[in-house]
Amino acid sequence: MRLYQLILAVMLLALMLSVSRSEQGKITLIVFLTALATMLVGATALTHLFRTVGAFGHAERLKEQLEAIAATMFIVFVASSLMNLIIGTGIFLVQQFVPK
Repeated sequence: MRLYQLILAVMLLALMLSVSRSEQGKITLIVFLTALATMLVGATALTHLFRTVGAFGHAERLKEQLEAIAATMFIVFVASSLMNLIIGTGIFLVQQFVPK
């Protein structure tokens, strides 16, 4: 880790801690981090899906095609499960911090 990366990380952490002092800041931070995590998982899943579709196109034997289809199904299952878990956790956290 370079020095400017450490300085940037400390600045972002200080910003997040100062924003999270108020109730609106906590909710905003939860929503932002939930959306960011969901976007990252979705982008990662999309790049892996492109790889598996490419592997399916390059497959010459039936076994290779079945492996590509199984990998595609696995990626879709894991990515959708992980995204649902992240969104559910974000909803739970927002419900905990919203004053009743």
